[in-house]
Amino acid sequence: MKLARLPLSSFGTNYATFEKDSFYVKLTVGKFIKANHKIRYIETYAVKIDDKPIWGKDGDLPTSEIKSIVVRIGKDTIPIPRSAYQELYEPSLAWKDSGKTAGGLSVYYSKDRRRIYIAMSNSEGAGFYEATSIISNKKYAGRIPDNGF
Repeated sequence: MKLARLPLSSFGTNYATFEKDSFYVKLTVGKFIKANHKIRYIETYAVKIDDKPIWGKDGDLPTSEIKSIVVRIGKDTIPIPRSAYQELYEPSLAWKDSGKTAGGLSVYYSKDRRRIYIAMSNSEGAGFYEATSIISNKKYAGRIPDNGF
C-alpha cells in the first residue's frame, strides 16, 4: 500500500504542523520538568518515568517531552490520549532545509484517506527509537514503538 505524505505547513522551536485538504496534525513539545514526574532509579540511572519505560534517553533524564498531538480530519478532532506519547522523550520535530522537509517527524495518510500515520524518529543519541501512531477511521488505533537499532 502506497502512502501519501502530509506536507509540513508550519513549524517552530516547539511545534510542527502538517496540513493538506481536510487533514491537520500538530505536535507540540516542551521542556521535561522533573518535579512533574515520578522517577525510578537503579543506582544512579533513571530507568522509569511515571512507571513507564524511557524512550529517547539512555540512563539520564530527558530534557524535552511531547506535550500534545492534535489531529483533525475535516471538522472532527480525533482525541489522542496522553498514553499515546507519554513516555516518548527527546522528540525531533520537522523543519525546512533547502525547501524540503527535514527532521524526525513525518505524517502520512492512506490512499483511501481512512488512516493517518504519525512517524517519529527521536533521540538524544544512544536512546534512539522510532514510533508510529496510527489513526484509523477517525479514531486513535494505537502506537508501535521500536528501538532504532
